[in-house]
Amino acid sequence: MPSPRHSARSPVSAPARRDGANDGAAPPDRATEGPAPARDTGLGDAGAILATAREDGELLRQLMAMPALERIEAALDDLRFHRPTLARMLALQAESALGDPACDPRPVAELGAAIAGTLARDPGGEAQRTAAWAYWLLGKAMLRAFQWRLANDAFQSISAFIPRPSLASEAEAFACLGFAQLHEDLGHEQQAGALLLRAAYLHAKRGDDRREAACQAQLGLQLHRSGDLESALRPLRAALRRFDPAFAPSLTARLRLTLAGIETVLGRADAAREELLQARALYPLAPSPAEEIERSWSEARIAVAAGENDQAEALLERVRRELLDRGSLAEAAQCSCEQLLILVESRRFDAAGQLAVDLARAFPPAGEPWAPELAALARLAVEEPGACYPASYALRRRLRGPEIAHSGRPALLVPTRVLADRLFCGYGELEDPIGAAGDL
Repeated sequence: MPSPRHSARSPVSAPARRDGANDGAAPPDRATEGPAPARDTGLGDAGAILATAREDGELLRQLMAMPALERIEAALDDLRFHRPTLARMLALQAESALGDPACDPRPVAELGAAIAGTLARDPGGEAQRTAAWAYWLLGKAMLRAFQWRLANDAFQSISAFIPRPSLASEAEAFACLGFAQLHEDLGHEQQAGALLLRAAYLHAKRGDDRREAACQAQLGLQLHRSGDLESALRPLRAALRRFDPAFAPSLTARLRLTLAGIETVLGRADAAREELLQARALYPLAPSPAEEIERSWSEARIAVAAGENDQAEALLERVRRELLDRGSLAEAAQCSCEQLLILVESRRFDAAGQLAVDLARAFPPAGEPWAPELAALARLAVEEPGACYPASYALRRRLRGPEIAHSGRPALLVPTRVLADRLFCGYGELEDPIGAAGDL
Protein backbone atom coordinates (compact mmCIF):
# COMPACT_ATOMS: atom_id res chain seq x y z
CA MET A 1 0.00 0.00 0.00
CA PRO A 2 1.51 3.41 -0.87
CA SER A 3 2.60 5.55 2.03
CA PRO A 4 0.32 8.45 2.96
CA ARG A 5 1.00 11.75 1.25
CA HIS A 6 1.82 14.78 3.30
CA SER A 7 2.05 18.38 2.36
CA ALA A 8 5.37 19.56 1.05
CA ARG A 9 4.58 22.92 2.57
CA SER A 10 6.31 23.10 5.95
CA PRO A 11 4.47 24.62 8.90
CA VAL A 12 5.41 28.20 9.58
CA SER A 13 8.37 28.21 11.94
CA ALA A 14 9.89 30.87 14.13
CA PRO A 15 13.62 31.01 14.92
CA ALA A 16 14.30 29.05 18.07
CA ARG A 17 17.20 27.63 19.97
CA ARG A 18 17.66 23.86 20.12
CA ASP A 19 16.15 23.80 23.59
CA GLY A 20 12.86 25.14 22.31
CA ALA A 21 13.29 28.69 23.67
CA ASN A 22 13.18 31.78 21.46
CA ASP A 23 15.00 35.10 21.53
CA GLY A 24 12.83 36.94 19.03
CA ALA A 25 9.49 38.64 19.33
CA ALA A 26 6.29 36.78 18.68
CA PRO A 27 5.11 37.11 15.06
CA PRO A 28 2.02 39.15 14.26
CA ASP A 29 -1.34 37.46 14.12
CA ARG A 30 -1.55 35.22 11.08
CA ALA A 31 -5.24 35.92 10.51
CA THR A 32 -6.11 39.50 9.71
CA GLU A 33 -9.78 38.74 10.01
CA GLY A 34 -11.49 36.96 12.84
CA PRO A 35 -12.36 33.27 12.53
CA ALA A 36 -15.68 32.26 11.12
CA PRO A 37 -18.34 32.71 13.76
CA ALA A 38 -19.04 29.58 15.77
CA ARG A 39 -22.02 28.87 17.95
CA ASP A 40 -21.90 29.76 21.61
CA THR A 41 -20.72 26.61 23.35
CA GLY A 42 -21.57 27.42 26.92
CA LEU A 43 -21.98 24.41 29.16
CA GLY A 44 -25.60 25.31 29.72
CA ASP A 45 -26.53 24.81 26.10
CA ALA A 46 -25.97 21.17 25.19
CA GLY A 47 -27.78 21.66 21.89
CA ALA A 48 -25.34 24.37 20.83
CA ILE A 49 -22.37 22.17 21.77
CA LEU A 50 -23.70 19.28 19.68
CA ALA A 51 -24.52 21.57 16.76
CA THR A 52 -21.01 23.04 16.80
CA ALA A 53 -19.49 19.56 16.93
CA ARG A 54 -21.56 18.49 13.93
CA GLU A 55 -20.55 21.59 11.98
CA ASP A 56 -16.90 20.91 12.81
CA GLY A 57 -17.32 17.28 11.81
CA GLU A 58 -18.72 18.28 8.43
CA LEU A 59 -15.88 20.75 7.85
CA LEU A 60 -13.38 18.08 8.81
CA ARG A 61 -15.03 15.63 6.41
CA GLN A 62 -14.70 18.14 3.58
CA LEU A 63 -11.04 18.78 4.36
CA MET A 64 -10.04 15.12 4.65
CA ALA A 65 -11.71 14.38 1.31
CA MET A 66 -9.21 16.72 -0.41
CA PRO A 67 -5.73 15.73 -1.60
CA ALA A 68 -3.04 16.52 1.00
CA LEU A 69 -1.70 19.72 -0.60
CA GLU A 70 -5.14 21.15 -1.33
CA ARG A 71 -6.27 20.31 2.20
CA ILE A 72 -3.53 22.39 3.82
CA GLU A 73 -4.04 25.27 1.36
CA ALA A 74 -7.76 25.32 2.15
CA ALA A 75 -7.12 25.18 5.90
CA LEU A 76 -4.79 28.17 5.69
CA ASP A 77 -6.77 30.32 3.25
CA ASP A 78 -10.49 29.58 3.79
CA LEU A 79 -11.89 31.46 6.81
CA ARG A 80 -14.63 28.86 7.24
CA PHE A 81 -12.04 26.53 8.73
CA HIS A 82 -10.48 29.03 11.16
CA ARG A 83 -12.46 27.77 14.15
CA PRO A 84 -11.06 27.09 17.63
CA THR A 85 -13.50 24.22 18.08
CA LEU A 86 -12.31 22.56 14.87
CA ALA A 87 -8.69 22.94 15.99
CA ARG A 88 -9.51 21.27 19.30
CA MET A 89 -11.37 18.44 17.55
CA LEU A 90 -8.33 17.80 15.37
CA ALA A 91 -6.08 17.82 18.44
CA LEU A 92 -8.24 15.14 20.05
CA GLN A 93 -8.10 13.03 16.91
CA ALA A 94 -4.32 13.42 16.71
CA GLU A 95 -3.94 12.37 20.36
CA SER A 96 -6.09 9.31 19.73
CA ALA A 97 -4.15 8.35 16.60
CA LEU A 98 -0.82 8.73 18.38
CA GLY A 99 -1.92 6.06 20.85
CA ASP A 100 -3.00 3.62 18.13
CA PRO A 101 -0.17 1.75 16.34
CA ALA A 102 -2.52 1.01 13.43
CA CYS A 103 -3.19 4.72 12.70
CA ASP A 104 -1.00 7.26 10.97
CA PRO A 105 -1.46 10.49 12.96
CA ARG A 106 0.40 12.74 10.52
CA PRO A 107 -2.43 13.89 8.22
CA VAL A 108 -4.76 14.96 11.04
CA ALA A 109 -1.89 16.42 13.11
CA GLU A 110 -0.62 18.45 10.16
CA LEU A 111 -4.12 19.77 9.47
CA GLY A 112 -4.67 20.60 13.14
CA ALA A 113 -1.43 22.56 13.34
CA ALA A 114 -2.26 24.49 10.16
CA ILE A 115 -5.70 25.52 11.48
CA ALA A 116 -4.50 26.27 15.02
CA GLY A 117 -1.81 28.54 13.63
CA THR A 118 -4.43 30.70 11.86
CA LEU A 119 -6.46 31.47 15.01
CA ALA A 120 -6.55 35.11 16.04
CA ARG A 121 -4.69 35.88 19.26
CA ASP A 122 -6.93 36.45 22.27
CA PRO A 123 -6.18 38.27 25.55
CA GLY A 124 -6.45 35.05 27.56
CA GLY A 125 -3.90 33.26 25.41
CA GLU A 126 -6.18 30.32 24.58
CA ALA A 127 -5.38 30.48 20.85
CA GLN A 128 -1.63 30.42 21.56
CA ARG A 129 -2.01 27.41 23.88
CA THR A 130 -4.09 25.58 21.28
CA ALA A 131 -1.50 26.25 18.58
CA ALA A 132 1.44 25.22 20.79
CA TRP A 133 -0.31 21.96 21.64
CA ALA A 134 -1.18 21.33 17.96
CA TYR A 135 2.44 21.77 16.87
CA TRP A 136 3.61 19.52 19.71
CA LEU A 137 1.24 16.81 18.45
CA LEU A 138 2.54 17.33 14.91
CA GLY A 139 6.12 16.92 16.14
CA LYS A 140 5.13 13.76 17.99
CA ALA A 141 3.54 12.35 14.84
CA MET A 142 6.74 13.03 12.90
CA LEU A 143 8.86 11.46 15.64
CA ARG A 144 6.78 8.28 15.44
CA ALA A 145 7.45 8.16 11.69
CA PHE A 146 11.22 8.75 12.24
CA GLN A 147 11.01 12.02 10.27
CA TRP A 148 13.52 13.89 12.40
CA ARG A 149 13.77 17.10 10.37
CA LEU A 150 10.02 17.58 10.20
CA ALA A 151 9.72 16.85 13.92
CA ASN A 152 12.39 19.46 14.61
CA ASP A 153 10.51 22.00 12.46
CA ALA A 154 7.27 21.37 14.34
CA PHE A 155 8.88 21.78 17.76
CA GLN A 156 10.69 24.91 16.57
CA SER A 157 7.33 26.36 15.53
CA ILE A 158 6.08 26.22 19.12
CA SER A 159 8.35 29.15 19.94
CA ALA A 160 6.01 31.46 17.97
CA PHE A 161 3.35 30.87 20.62
CA ILE A 162 5.39 31.42 23.78
CA PRO A 163 3.98 34.48 25.57
CA ARG A 164 6.32 37.34 26.47
CA PRO A 165 7.27 37.79 29.22
CA SER A 166 6.84 34.37 30.79
CA LEU A 167 8.68 32.72 33.67
CA ALA A 168 7.18 29.25 33.21
CA SER A 169 5.52 29.03 29.83
CA GLU A 170 3.44 25.96 29.07
CA ALA A 171 4.41 26.28 25.40
CA GLU A 172 8.12 26.33 26.27
CA ALA A 173 7.61 23.20 28.38
CA PHE A 174 5.95 21.49 25.39
CA ALA A 175 8.89 22.41 23.18
CA CYS A 176 11.44 21.18 25.73
CA LEU A 177 9.77 17.79 25.99
CA GLY A 178 9.48 17.49 22.22
CA PHE A 179 13.13 18.38 21.64
CA ALA A 180 14.16 16.01 24.46
CA GLN A 181 12.44 13.08 22.77
CA LEU A 182 13.94 14.06 19.42
CA HIS A 183 17.46 14.15 20.90
CA GLU A 184 16.87 10.85 22.66
CA ASP A 185 15.84 9.22 19.38
CA LEU A 186 18.97 10.61 17.73
CA GLY A 187 21.17 9.21 20.50
CA HIS A 188 22.05 12.58 22.05
CA GLU A 189 21.66 11.44 25.65
CA GLN A 190 23.07 14.49 27.46
CA GLN A 191 20.95 16.96 25.51
CA ALA A 192 17.87 14.80 26.04
CA GLY A 193 18.46 14.64 29.80
CA ALA A 194 18.97 18.38 30.12
CA LEU A 195 15.78 19.16 28.18
CA LEU A 196 13.71 16.64 30.16
CA LEU A 197 14.95 18.24 33.36
CA ARG A 198 14.00 21.68 32.03
CA ALA A 199 10.53 20.47 31.00
CA ALA A 200 9.95 18.92 34.44
CA TYR A 201 11.08 22.16 36.13
CA LEU A 202 8.72 24.30 34.03
CA HIS A 203 5.73 22.08 34.80
CA ALA A 204 6.68 22.05 38.48
CA LYS A 205 6.75 25.87 38.47
CA ARG A 206 3.27 25.81 36.96
CA GLY A 207 2.05 23.38 39.63
CA ASP A 208 1.15 20.72 37.05
CA ASP A 209 1.99 17.50 38.93
CA ARG A 210 0.78 15.17 36.20
CA ARG A 211 2.91 16.64 33.43
CA GLU A 212 5.88 17.02 35.75
CA ALA A 213 5.54 13.33 36.63
CA ALA A 214 5.54 12.34 32.95
CA CYS A 215 8.74 14.33 32.35
CA GLN A 216 10.42 13.02 35.53
CA ALA A 217 9.56 9.45 34.55
CA GLN A 218 11.12 9.85 31.10
CA LEU A 219 14.19 11.52 32.61
CA GLY A 220 14.67 8.66 35.07
CA LEU A 221 14.27 6.03 32.36
CA GLN A 222 16.65 7.87 30.05
CA LEU A 223 19.31 8.01 32.78
CA HIS A 224 18.74 4.32 33.49
CA ARG A 225 19.24 3.40 29.82
CA SER A 226 22.44 5.43 29.70
CA GLY A 227 23.81 3.56 32.74
CA ASP A 228 23.65 6.41 35.27
CA LEU A 229 21.71 4.34 37.79
CA GLU A 230 22.15 6.42 40.93
CA SER A 231 21.09 9.60 39.15
CA ALA A 232 18.01 7.81 37.81
CA LEU A 233 16.66 7.09 41.30
CA ARG A 234 15.61 10.64 42.15
CA PRO A 235 13.45 11.45 39.07
CA LEU A 236 11.86 7.99 39.10
CA ARG A 237 10.83 8.40 42.74
CA ALA A 238 9.72 11.97 42.14
CA ALA A 239 7.49 10.81 39.28
CA LEU A 240 5.83 8.13 41.40
CA ARG A 241 4.94 10.68 44.09
CA ARG A 242 3.03 12.89 41.66
CA PHE A 243 0.27 10.71 40.22
CA ASP A 244 -2.16 8.05 41.33
CA PRO A 245 -0.90 4.54 40.42
CA ALA A 246 -4.47 3.47 39.55
CA PHE A 247 -4.56 6.16 36.82
CA ALA A 248 -1.58 4.60 34.99
CA PRO A 249 -0.92 1.17 36.52
CA SER A 250 1.24 -0.20 33.70
CA LEU A 251 3.49 2.86 33.73
CA THR A 252 3.72 2.75 37.53
CA ALA A 253 4.60 -0.95 37.48
CA ARG A 254 7.32 -0.34 34.89
CA LEU A 255 8.83 2.44 36.97
CA ARG A 256 8.74 0.21 40.08
CA LEU A 257 10.40 -2.63 38.18
CA THR A 258 13.11 -0.25 36.97
CA LEU A 259 13.70 0.88 40.55
CA ALA A 260 13.87 -2.76 41.66
CA GLY A 261 16.56 -3.43 39.08
CA ILE A 262 18.57 -0.38 40.13
CA GLU A 263 18.35 -1.27 43.83
CA THR A 264 19.48 -4.81 43.00
CA VAL A 265 22.53 -3.54 41.11
CA LEU A 266 23.37 -1.21 44.02
CA GLY A 267 23.22 -4.15 46.43
CA ARG A 268 20.14 -3.03 48.36
CA ALA A 269 18.21 -6.30 48.32
CA ASP A 270 15.49 -5.28 50.78
CA ALA A 271 14.66 -2.10 48.86
CA ALA A 272 14.64 -4.06 45.60
CA ARG A 273 12.28 -6.65 47.04
CA GLU A 274 9.90 -3.94 48.23
CA GLU A 275 9.82 -2.27 44.82
CA LEU A 276 9.18 -5.62 43.13
CA LEU A 277 6.31 -6.40 45.51
CA GLN A 278 4.74 -2.98 44.85
CA ALA A 279 5.05 -3.53 41.10
CA ARG A 280 3.43 -6.96 41.26
CA ALA A 281 0.55 -5.55 43.31
CA LEU A 282 -0.31 -3.37 40.30
CA TYR A 283 -0.37 -6.18 37.73
CA PRO A 284 -4.07 -7.05 38.26
CA LEU A 285 -5.07 -3.42 37.59
CA ALA A 286 -3.86 -3.64 33.99
CA PRO A 287 -3.90 -7.24 32.81
CA SER A 288 -2.95 -7.83 29.19
CA PRO A 289 -0.94 -10.55 27.40
CA ALA A 290 1.48 -8.00 25.95
CA GLU A 291 2.07 -6.30 29.28
CA GLU A 292 2.68 -9.70 30.92
CA ILE A 293 5.50 -10.24 28.42
CA GLU A 294 6.94 -6.80 29.21
CA ARG A 295 6.80 -7.55 32.96
CA SER A 296 8.45 -10.94 32.58
CA TRP A 297 11.22 -9.29 30.58
CA SER A 298 11.77 -6.70 33.32
CA GLU A 299 11.79 -9.36 36.04
CA ALA A 300 14.36 -11.30 34.02
CA ARG A 301 16.63 -8.23 34.04
CA ILE A 302 16.23 -7.99 37.81
CA ALA A 303 17.20 -11.65 38.12
CA VAL A 304 20.30 -11.00 36.00
CA ALA A 305 21.29 -8.13 38.28
CA ALA A 306 20.88 -10.44 41.28
CA GLY A 307 23.12 -13.07 39.69
CA GLU A 308 20.23 -15.54 39.29
CA ASN A 309 21.08 -16.51 35.73
CA ASP A 310 19.03 -19.71 35.62
CA GLN A 311 15.84 -17.87 36.59
CA ALA A 312 16.65 -15.02 34.19
CA GLU A 313 17.34 -17.39 31.29
CA ALA A 314 14.07 -19.25 31.84
CA LEU A 315 12.09 -15.99 31.87
CA LEU A 316 13.87 -14.63 28.80
CA GLU A 317 13.34 -17.89 26.91
CA ARG A 318 9.56 -17.57 27.39
CA VAL A 319 9.65 -13.91 26.41
CA ARG A 320 11.78 -14.60 23.33
CA ARG A 321 9.47 -17.37 22.13
CA GLU A 322 6.45 -15.07 22.46
CA LEU A 323 8.21 -12.31 20.55
CA LEU A 324 9.40 -14.67 17.82
CA ASP A 325 5.77 -15.78 17.37
CA ARG A 326 3.91 -12.48 17.73
CA GLY A 327 6.31 -9.59 18.21
CA SER A 328 8.36 -7.41 15.90
CA LEU A 329 11.83 -8.15 14.58
CA ALA A 330 13.31 -5.40 16.76
CA GLU A 331 11.69 -6.78 19.92
CA ALA A 332 12.75 -10.36 19.22
CA ALA A 333 16.29 -9.29 18.33
CA GLN A 334 16.61 -7.17 21.50
CA CYS A 335 15.48 -10.07 23.67
CA SER A 336 17.73 -12.51 21.83
CA CYS A 337 20.68 -10.20 22.42
CA GLU A 338 20.03 -10.06 26.16
CA GLN A 339 19.54 -13.82 26.37
CA LEU A 340 22.75 -14.37 24.43
CA LEU A 341 24.75 -12.50 27.07
CA ILE A 342 23.36 -14.75 29.81
CA LEU A 343 24.10 -17.92 27.84
CA VAL A 344 27.63 -16.76 27.08
CA GLU A 345 28.24 -15.94 30.74
CA SER A 346 27.04 -19.45 31.61
CA ARG A 347 29.40 -20.89 28.94
CA ARG A 348 26.47 -22.30 26.94
CA PHE A 349 27.89 -21.39 23.53
CA ASP A 350 25.87 -23.90 21.49
CA ALA A 351 22.57 -22.51 22.79
CA ALA A 352 23.82 -18.98 22.10
CA GLY A 353 24.43 -19.85 18.45
CA GLN A 354 20.88 -21.17 18.08
CA LEU A 355 19.44 -17.70 18.84
CA ALA A 356 20.65 -16.34 15.50
CA VAL A 357 19.13 -19.31 13.64
CA ASP A 358 15.77 -18.82 15.35
CA LEU A 359 15.72 -15.11 14.51
CA ALA A 360 16.43 -15.65 10.82
CA ARG A 361 13.81 -18.39 10.64
CA ALA A 362 11.08 -16.35 12.37
CA PHE A 363 11.56 -13.19 10.26
CA PRO A 364 12.44 -14.06 6.68
CA PRO A 365 13.97 -12.19 4.96
CA ALA A 366 14.21 -9.13 7.26
CA GLY A 367 15.79 -11.07 10.12
CA GLU A 368 18.53 -12.64 8.02
CA PRO A 369 20.97 -9.66 8.10
CA TRP A 370 20.67 -9.44 11.90
CA ALA A 371 21.28 -13.13 12.57
CA PRO A 372 25.03 -12.86 11.70
CA GLU A 373 25.24 -9.91 14.10
CA LEU A 374 24.10 -12.14 16.95
CA ALA A 375 26.41 -14.92 15.83
CA ALA A 376 29.34 -12.49 15.69
CA LEU A 377 28.54 -11.30 19.20
CA ALA A 378 28.59 -14.88 20.45
CA ARG A 379 32.00 -15.45 18.82
CA LEU A 380 33.31 -12.21 20.27
CA ALA A 381 32.32 -13.37 23.76
CA VAL A 382 34.57 -16.41 23.31
CA GLU A 383 37.50 -14.70 21.62
CA GLU A 384 37.48 -11.28 23.38
CA PRO A 385 35.22 -11.39 26.46
CA GLY A 386 36.06 -7.83 27.47
CA ALA A 387 34.75 -6.43 24.19
CA CYS A 388 31.46 -8.34 24.31
CA TYR A 389 29.42 -6.00 26.49
CA PRO A 390 30.35 -2.74 24.66
CA ALA A 391 29.55 -4.47 21.38
CA SER A 392 26.21 -5.71 22.73
CA TYR A 393 25.33 -2.18 23.88
CA ALA A 394 26.10 -0.80 20.42
CA LEU A 395 24.02 -3.55 18.80
CA ARG A 396 21.04 -2.91 21.07
CA ARG A 397 21.16 0.80 20.20
CA ARG A 398 21.10 -0.06 16.50
CA LEU A 399 18.16 -2.37 17.12
CA ARG A 400 16.16 0.69 18.23
CA GLY A 401 16.76 2.42 14.89
CA PRO A 402 14.19 3.15 12.17
CA GLU A 403 15.56 0.66 9.65
CA ILE A 404 14.57 -2.32 11.81
CA ALA A 405 11.40 -0.75 13.23
CA HIS A 406 9.77 -0.92 9.78
CA SER A 407 10.80 -4.52 9.11
CA GLY A 408 8.05 -7.12 9.16
CA ARG A 409 5.46 -7.33 11.93
CA PRO A 410 4.48 -4.30 14.05
CA ALA A 411 5.61 -4.03 17.66
CA LEU A 412 3.71 -6.12 20.20
CA LEU A 413 4.79 -4.22 23.31
CA VAL A 414 3.70 -0.67 24.11
CA PRO A 415 6.75 1.62 24.45
CA THR A 416 7.08 3.21 27.88
CA ARG A 417 7.20 6.62 26.19
CA VAL A 418 3.65 6.04 24.91
CA LEU A 419 2.46 5.35 28.46
CA ALA A 420 4.26 8.45 29.75
CA ASP A 421 2.77 10.56 26.96
CA ARG A 422 -0.72 9.39 27.91
CA LEU A 423 -0.07 10.54 31.46
CA PHE A 424 1.26 13.83 30.07
CA CYS A 425 -1.91 14.31 28.03
CA GLY A 426 -4.08 13.53 31.05
CA TYR A 427 -5.67 10.28 29.86
CA GLY A 428 -6.01 7.15 31.93
CA GLU A 429 -4.42 3.99 30.61
CA LEU A 430 -7.56 2.64 28.97
CA GLU A 431 -9.17 5.98 28.14
CA ASP A 432 -9.70 7.14 24.54
CA PRO A 433 -9.14 10.92 24.13
CA ILE A 434 -12.15 11.11 21.80
CA GLY A 435 -14.30 8.70 23.79
CA ALA A 436 -18.02 8.68 23.17
CA ALA A 437 -17.84 11.81 21.01
CA GLY A 438 -15.87 10.08 18.27
CA ASP A 439 -18.77 9.90 15.82
CA LEU A 440 -19.94 13.49 16.13
